[in-house]
Amino acid sequence: CLAAGVVFLLRALNTYRQLDWSLFGTGLGLAVGAKGTVFYWGLGLLVLLVGWALMQRTPWKKVLKGTVVAAILALLLGGFNYAQNYMSYGNLFAPADRIEVVHLSLSTSRLHYGLLNGMAYIWQIFEPNSNVPVLRPLTDRMFERLQRFLLTLQDPHFPAFPRDFQIATQWIQSGLSEDYASFGFPVFLLAMGGGLMSIALLTKSRHTETIGIAVIFISTVLFLAVVAVLQAWTVHKYRYFILLAPFLSVLSMFALVKLRMKGQEIMLLLFLSSQAFMAGHVAFHSRHHGLMAMMNPQAAPNYALWSEC
Repeated sequence: CLAAGVVFLLRALNTYRQLDWSLFGTGLGLAVGAKGTVFYWGLGLLVLLVGWALMQRTPWKKVLKGTVVAAILALLLGGFNYAQNYMSYGNLFAPADRIEVVHLSLSTSRLHYGLLNGMAYIWQIFEPNSNVPVLRPLTDRMFERLQRFLLTLQDPHFPAFPRDFQIATQWIQSGLSEDYASFGFPVFLLAMGGGLMSIALLTKSRHTETIGIAVIFISTVLFLAVVAVLQAWTVHKYRYFILLAPFLSVLSMFALVKLRMKGQEIMLLLFLSSQAFMAGHVAFHSRHHGLMAMMNPQAAPNYALWSEC
């Protein structure tokens, strides 16, 4: 819903049609109503809207009018969940006392908190079950080195981090889980390469495509930064990054297309094949909801709870 909404947003900034603004608001409202983590896209989405409007020279009156229409639709479609939370808990997202405790504990050390979470999220990119076998010698080595570094890291603001991180490493060692799997090293490398390449190309020209990719890259980085600062890291929260999938795809393909090297078609084919392989690997072998687990539920974790239900 979010990706479709963004597509209609970009179309609206090109065509000025109210229908596209309405479809953007519909997609955003359905996404917000389905999962509160969409709010982490707030700053990135604002950058995307403003950057694309500047690039297309969209009249600001039309941008403002369309934004109001989209906001009303998003509120009508997705706002009822948060209104119910407020009436039940005194807060839009969760019980007010829990939100207050978290904010008090982080008020003096937000930067340290974000850096720790960011390093842990980067570590999980190299998670063994998230990378194709041919790259495992490299990714496993990076995974182990980062793990040793994080285990020895002593931060006075968060003295319990090494212990909590040690527990999390044991969860990952328990096997492939769709909740723990990341998007893997190839996507990370290509997406970063595509984003940095677009910024480098901006110094030479102001091509529309390059500006658009740079705006997507900046909004993606902002999403990651907001998540790291506001969301405590645990291994299973990587599933939130499914929101990045369409944007990482665009950045990765931009990098592959702009490399201008021999065997470009082969590189593209290898990348797409590796992603198809990993998607099938997770879909079949995930120990919680993979196809093999569903065919043999007695051997899956939490079978006792499943049987009782």
